[in-house]
Parts: sequence; structure tokens; C-alpha cells
Amino acid sequence: MGFNLEVPEDISEIAKILTDIRYLLKEVVLQQLLKNELEIKQLRQATWPVCQSLRETSQITDIKNKIEFLNDLDYNEGVKLINEKAKFSSIGEVKPSTSHLKQEELAKIGLK
Repeated sequence: MGFNLEVPEDISEIAKILTDIRYLLKEVVLQQLLKNELEIKQLRQATWPVCQSLRETSQITDIKNKIEFLNDLDYNEGVKLINEKAKFSSIGEVKPSTSHLKQEELAKIGLK
């Protein structure tokens, strides 16, 4: 199955094609990208604090991986994830990490 990639000579046909492409990008592709971004953010907020807390023995361990992961996020989201991890670590049900070194952790990661 092939696509006809020939450019029509009729300007009104070109204008219609461009209008259709604009609609497709704006109303379909961009909307799906935004939806995916929101879902990924929600998934990250639900999983990263727990998983990271389970993988470390102290808040200031595993700094290299934290920097790598949090470096691509915006500042506020990074701080929020660290705060959620500290909260999870302090509840006592599963506590392989500590929760009293949050400021030092933020400083070492570069979020302070």
C-alpha cells in the first residue's frame, strides 16, 4: 500500500491539504501528546517515590540515579517527588530508606 506523495498543482487543493494537516496536528496529535504527558506525570508521581524509597538505604544514597532521573523534570516536580518519597519513607510500613535528610538530599541532587 503506497501513498500518493505528488503535490497537486491546484492552489485550493494545496490549501485544503494544509488545513487538514493543521487540524490533524492540532486536534489529534497534539491532544494525544498532552494526554500522554499527563498520564506519564501521574504514573511517575505514583511510582517513583515508592520505588526510589525501596531502592535506597538512606536519602543521600543513589544520588547519581536521582540526578539522572530528576534532571529532565521541572524543578517543582522534582521537589514534589522528593517530598513524596520522604513522606512515604517516614510512614513506617516499608522503611528501607531514611526520611530525615531531605534538605541534604535536595542539595546533593541540585534542587536547592
